[in-house]
Amino acid sequence: MTRSARTDTPWIAVVVCIAAPLALTGSIALGAFDDAPGERFAGVPGVEFMNYLAYSREANEGGNGLFYGDPFSVSDETPRILTHLPWVLLGAAHTWTGVPLGTLWLVAQFVAGILMFHGLWRLVACFFPPPQRTYAFVLLALGGGGAAVSVLFGAEVGQVGWLEAFRRATDTGGASWFTNVYQNGITTNQVFYHALAFYGMAEVLSARYLRGFALLALLWWAHPLTGIEVGLIIGAHVLLEGILARDAARLRFALGFAAFSGVLTAYYLFVVPGVSPEAADVNLRFRQAPYALRDLADVFPMWGVFLAAPLALLHPQLRLRGPDADPTNRLLVIWIVIVALLVFHDRLMPAGVPPFQPLHFAHGWLFLPLAILLLRGLVALSSDWPRTVRRPAAAALLAVALVDNVLFTWKWATSGPPFRPSLDARYVPLLDHLAEVEPGLVAILVNDFQLTGALLAETPHRSWLYYYYQTPYFEWKERKLREAFATASPAQALAELGIGWVIAPVDWAALMRSDLDAGRARVVLGRPAVRLIEIQVPLATPPLHPPAEELGPHARPPDRAD
Repeated sequence: MTRSARTDTPWIAVVVCIAAPLALTGSIALGAFDDAPGERFAGVPGVEFMNYLAYSREANEGGNGLFYGDPFSVSDETPRILTHLPWVLLGAAHTWTGVPLGTLWLVAQFVAGILMFHGLWRLVACFFPPPQRTYAFVLLALGGGGAAVSVLFGAEVGQVGWLEAFRRATDTGGASWFTNVYQNGITTNQVFYHALAFYGMAEVLSARYLRGFALLALLWWAHPLTGIEVGLIIGAHVLLEGILARDAARLRFALGFAAFSGVLTAYYLFVVPGVSPEAADVNLRFRQAPYALRDLADVFPMWGVFLAAPLALLHPQLRLRGPDADPTNRLLVIWIVIVALLVFHDRLMPAGVPPFQPLHFAHGWLFLPLAILLLRGLVALSSDWPRTVRRPAAAALLAVALVDNVLFTWKWATSGPPFRPSLDARYVPLLDHLAEVEPGLVAILVNDFQLTGALLAETPHRSWLYYYYQTPYFEWKERKLREAFATASPAQALAELGIGWVIAPVDWAALMRSDLDAGRARVVLGRPAVRLIEIQVPLATPPLHPPAEELGPHARPPDRAD
């Protein structure tokens, strides 16, 4: 069907497979050497990654090791209907080894990073013969290609200088959720998804359908959105080639994987929200998140020179039809069309139907086919060029493409990730204390999502209010908390909600002065500017679902600039 993905790996590819994840993981691990006295290294670079640690903890401590409930629910009665492979594995590793989840996250990022880049090497072998394979791999693994072109055609250089202009151009692409392969190596979840996808695609393209099916099934288990995306790409390709060649094996794979994907799609779209109103609420909140490419001008700094890739199809060697046509050329066209539709599907949805966060489908999935297609076109175009022209041209393209990610790594290593991978010294004793007491419900009145995430990841407790896109019934919970502190006895009102502890700034703690004096609450730990307060009033059982009459529409947050 295509070239075999089995091939010896040259030393340059081996170096990339190890050095790239080492640089990316190291840019976060450097935070361990930047801890102020009393701080604790968290291992993850931001609040959203704390979410994943919370899922991992819940998988083995609140679930059965395979299925688990929503860790952001306030009730232990939340249905155990969630299962995602990376959190199941990470939670199991934490249970077996006792190693902190944050440390395991970082180790997994490095290991999965090696697998991601090696999986990419296997996939590249399906598109390029040995003379071009190594060059193509280096460019696809390390390249970006957007920032340099954006700067060259922009007007900022004269105002802020070359370096700052490059940084700004890289920021635009990076804010759009890691638009090339290399940048996805900065997150453990994405390297895991990409590794499964690359190996699975390589197996299918090498006509090893059973192994390909198994790997893509694991990808579905790991992340349904990526499972849908890669499944559509590879499934449509195999179906088309099976029809053209009248190949029963290909048709069986395509139809079998379509049926498998249909069952899981129905599970996530209908069964999960049908069984759990909490999941239905979070799903709608997720779909209302404004993570989409609002300005088409953003595509230029993201993919830059590779946007010209479709022009390569004009070259006679890259024809799509005929007995000598390479089937992988048709795959690249299918790949580009499907990902483009997914990335921009918010512009195609009927009025009133929320999209599924289109940027979730970017993550290098459009960069890859564009870059492969452009490289194939350049190989065909330069076949008659003398070596003295081909080599400088190849070096120039590689240099332009590498600028983005050299700056990306430098920024993460020197400026740090968007959130410092360390817990504030004020919070460490509070978390250590809560880790030792009976599980309960905690209200956190400090505007620090990392603290709330750490509570969920490091202790057996649940939080009353957390991240907007993860908290079921967010608006109702926020209102109830506000109402509780508007009463004469916040402790009594909090106890009626099932809240046993409050982590609050000093000024909020002062609002409970009458409760503290009357013995309805007590300060367990006091740190500069923050207190841990324990409620002494008998606690109610927190409701799994609030009364329907108290629920209102979601208050959609304002769109982000990116």
